[in-house]
Amino acid sequence: MSGRLKNDPRMQQFNQLMNGKTYEQQKETLLNYAQSNGFDRNMVAQFLNSSSKL
Repeated sequence: MSGRLKNDPRMQQFNQLMNGKTYEQQKETLLNYAQSNGFDRNMVAQFLNSSSKL
């Protein structure tokens, strides 16, 4: 599965989007992406904050 996912163009695009960014920049990119796709930005931010404490 991981080989297939690694070769998926969407995953390659995601990796290119995140490459060279700090954690905070990556988080902001994810929040912007989620918001542009109809997700509640605050809900996603809350999830990211809670999952970073695991």
